Amino acid sequence: MYKILTKSPLFKGLNEIEIEKVLNSVKFKIKSYEQYESINFRGDRYEELYIIISGSVIGEMLNHSGKVMIVENITAPFPIAPAFLFGNNNNLPINIVANEKLKLLVIPKSSILKMANLNEIFLRNYLNIVCNKASFLAKQLWNNTMNSSLKGKLADYLLTVSKNRAEFELPISLTKLSDFFGVPRPSLSRVFSSLVKDEIIEKIDRKKIKILDREKLLEI
Repeated sequence: MYKILTKSPLFKGLNEIEIEKVLNSVKFKIKSYEQYESINFRGDRYEELYIIISGSVIGEMLNHSGKVMIVENITAPFPIAPAFLFGNNNNLPINIVANEKLKLLVIPKSSILKMANLNEIFLRNYLNIVCNKASFLAKQLWNNTMNSSLKGKLADYLLTVSKNRAEFELPISLTKLSDFFGVPRPSLSRVFSSLVKDEIIEKIDRKKIKILDREKLLEI
């Protein structure tokens, strides 16, 4: 467990021995879930931090008509919703479901506070994660309000996940990406085809993308 945690952004800069020392000074537990098993529901109080040791989860929203929108796909060894652990209103805004067989490290809020007091690196990492998430959500809000076209939203998404690389892999499938944008899969496929036809991107395979013209993506 400690080896996989060295790759978690929460423990960045700490080795296995240092992580073991910090965790052994507080209370924690390990929980296992089967594929598609619900972990938390929208509105639940979030009093313990979940860190994925193996497997992945999906954060989803369900509207009144029953349509499911995938908000996020979180894989090991990332934490789940660290920004919602603290604050006056720490109710989860989404459902959390196991995407596959799953193992979680579960740490109570009081233990997280103790770990932050014991280790400055852990505290700094936690604050960085929360701040980066706030920045990402602000960008998503701008994208959804200022970017009315699906093509513009997709261009912004590709620029974000590429991280200035020419070639990269989409972190989620086209089906889940269409759920993320709240559009039918064929509509998203048509926009992808349009970008390929205009020689702005190249689809190497199902998930691997090559950006041919970053300037045009920025214009879109």
